[in-house]
Amino acid sequence: MNRPPRRSNHARIWVGLAGIVIGVSVTVAVLVNRTRGDDGIDQSGNAPVVTLPAVEAGSPIQSEAAAIQPTSAAPTPTDAVTRYIEAEIAANSLASYGQLSADDRAAVGYEDWEQGQDERPPYVSFSIVDETDETVVVEAQLTPAINEVDGVIPGRAEVTFEVLSEDGGYRVSLDDTAMRPQFPDRSLAAPVAQSWLTASQGCRADERAAFEYDGSLLGTLGLVESLCGIAGTAQTPRSGEYDELTDPSILLSAFGGDASDWTQVATFTGLTGLEKLQVILAPLGDQWVVVGGLAVP
Repeated sequence: MNRPPRRSNHARIWVGLAGIVIGVSVTVAVLVNRTRGDDGIDQSGNAPVVTLPAVEAGSPIQSEAAAIQPTSAAPTPTDAVTRYIEAEIAANSLASYGQLSADDRAAVGYEDWEQGQDERPPYVSFSIVDETDETVVVEAQLTPAINEVDGVIPGRAEVTFEVLSEDGGYRVSLDDTAMRPQFPDRSLAAPVAQSWLTASQGCRADERAAFEYDGSLLGTLGLVESLCGIAGTAQTPRSGEYDELTDPSILLSAFGGDASDWTQVATFTGLTGLEKLQVILAPLGDQWVVVGGLAVP
């Protein structure tokens, strides 16, 4: 089976290019006294009073992005990456923005960078594992998540940062920085699917929910209800990946093309009235959770 085009990890987890919005703030004080005559016409002659900030002759109007001065360049590539990640962990967008390369700052204005905090990797901790004059490799701990906006955010990842020599030191360049997610052992997925199915057959909703992610289950409508009390003994599931799915489109529409990288499928047989049951799992930190299922009559 041909796999669908994949969304770039870089495109999903870092803020996209945005234009710089130029604005000039003006303090306006309006004083309007209206004295109307018998004909209802304003006869006061008062006009709005506008107070403008003092501007010296020849002073240029600067954009907000231009007014944000970068912090001093780091003395080493490792220092540049360390400063950047520590600022992101502290949710200090101004500090992390100040560590970016000139090209990055030109491409993304500070206002967009600040507003895009939630779209960047949610770093928790990190350690440096390798360094050259051009790259720094980091083992990062992230806050894991599964949702239909970000897809899967791994709990751990290897991040290779590109660094550039600028301003007498080094700065981080996100243009070629790449993240390689580290997922839990795939052999752990099928036992989770088995536990989920057993709880579903036994109509034990609370127990079943412990093996599911927080979103709505994808796939066959009313699947959980149909499995409650179903007869038959499910055989040991056959483990597979994305290509095993009868209908992969349910994952593509919910999580995008990257779903082909992490999907695990546990296929059960032996249930009354079904040719097979495919339980779909995704990684959440160091474990697997059920995100959906397909019942094939």
